[in-house]
Amino acid sequence: MKYMKTLASLALAVLFVSAATAATTNAPVAPTTSQWTLSLSGAGSTSLNSGGNSTVGGEFELGKTTPVLVPLLKWNTDLNYGVRQSVGFSDVNGAKWQLGTKLFTDVKLLAWKSFEVDAGGNAGALYGNRELGWTAAPEVVGRVYLKKDVDFFGRVEYPFNMNTGRAEKSLLYTLGV
Repeated sequence: MKYMKTLASLALAVLFVSAATAATTNAPVAPTTSQWTLSLSGAGSTSLNSGGNSTVGGEFELGKTTPVLVPLLKWNTDLNYGVRQSVGFSDVNGAKWQLGTKLFTDVKLLAWKSFEVDAGGNAGALYGNRELGWTAAPEVVGRVYLKKDVDFFGRVEYPFNMNTGRAEKSLLYTLGV
């Protein structure tokens, strides 16, 4: 129940930020051009508990960014959607390779100069030399644009194990270009 309250609070915060941003935005007609996106990223973690278990991995993302007009708010924003393929190695309880395929969607909430904040979610399968697992996660992405079409990003996810219906009580961090 505690996690449901946290998720509800997060959703209300996103709606509040969206409404506040929309209230200060002139809403011209939404542009009609879309563009494909490609990103490569890496992630890792090390447990500070006994044994020093660690996990390292990489991710490939293919997506599309499409400008949309939110009719209710009269607000222009970008919708990002696509697929992510990841590979990881963990030495927790013996060596394990893990692969993951996830579908994602994010909406641009805030853009200021070369900085952007997106929020959304992902869902997909985890597999490899482990049992098949299904996962879903809300996510927040921060981007800093180095050039017009090149950005450095950081993403934080709060995963839920869909096999058990419970939160995994961890945060996943990803950095990429």
